Amino acid sequence: MYSLPTEAKLDVLKCLNFNQLTSFKLTNFYFLNLIKKYEGELCFRMKFKKLSINVNLQELDSYKIIEPKPGFVKYILNDKRKKWKAPIVPRHRSFPLLLFDIFSENDGNSLNSVVCIERTFDNLLDNEARYYILKLPIFPRSFEELAIIRYCLGQLFTNSVFEYALFDEAVFNPELINLLFNDDKTISPKFHIQKPNLFPKRFVSFNNILKFVSNHLTISDCLTINFGNNGLYWTDNSNLLDIITMKGYDLPKILLRNLKLEWLYYDIVKHITKSKDCSQMVSNISLQFSWPLKFELSERAENVEIKQLNGVKYTKYQIANIHNPKIRFSFCNEEGKDGSVLSVKIKKMKV
Repeated sequence: MYSLPTEAKLDVLKCLNFNQLTSFKLTNFYFLNLIKKYEGELCFRMKFKKLSINVNLQELDSYKIIEPKPGFVKYILNDKRKKWKAPIVPRHRSFPLLLFDIFSENDGNSLNSVVCIERTFDNLLDNEARYYILKLPIFPRSFEELAIIRYCLGQLFTNSVFEYALFDEAVFNPELINLLFNDDKTISPKFHIQKPNLFPKRFVSFNNILKFVSNHLTISDCLTINFGNNGLYWTDNSNLLDIITMKGYDLPKILLRNLKLEWLYYDIVKHITKSKDCSQMVSNISLQFSWPLKFELSERAENVEIKQLNGVKYTKYQIANIHNPKIRFSFCNEEGKDGSVLSVKIKKMKV
């Protein structure tokens, strides 16, 4: 095949499906570069149903385990060894693959360190397993393990798109991702996910979670963050507001569940009212509170409407920007019988 012209090689490669192309990449460095160069013309991204971490394998009906061994990406390792100098190889668990809740039932020693990929219904017609289980070293201690992680994450970044993702007790470590990909301009180190769901834990740095969201997720529909029993007690909450007010170009919707404090509502209203630039704000925001809260309607509220439906009170209103009154957001508060607010929906209005 080496002697064939490039056009003929592409004709052969176009006959391969996603899995076959992935296997073919491992043949050698020449075919890896050839497929990467022309991947837009080939079977580029395979769609999967869900991506999740650290699942219970006993709950899965059928799965195939993929556990790369040393030598799996040897030809890539030789190229990267020059750039990954010895001092930055993780030692003493300083750069884990995952950030996890140290007080969860699964601590750092018991985490399975598996990435679970659920296939879509259409792809199940080939009678293969419903789930792919990718086992990776959680505390990489060598160049070989770093190369394995880099290759596998690179495949997920460049060749896969997911309908959903569930990050429960762990998320990928942004520091390790940056370490592995900061010198490669050909790969955007981002998971392509329509609807990612995060369940942050109290003892995982919320800043790191938001850093992972901001830098390593491409979201085409809605980001859901469910604070569960923890509500939102973190003091480093400014980054959450930054995502809402500055990521509108990249994030169509955001849903925050089980909030316990009303500060976020007031900060959003303040930004809409006083900011000189609301163009980057997320256009569809939902706040759901874990228990009813009482807070005052903004003095800037206009066109206030109150309706009752099935015993629930809905207060609708609009808030305009003081610098440009054409920029408006509509609000809808769902309220209990005592006037406490259960949820707030905020949408940017078309000019």
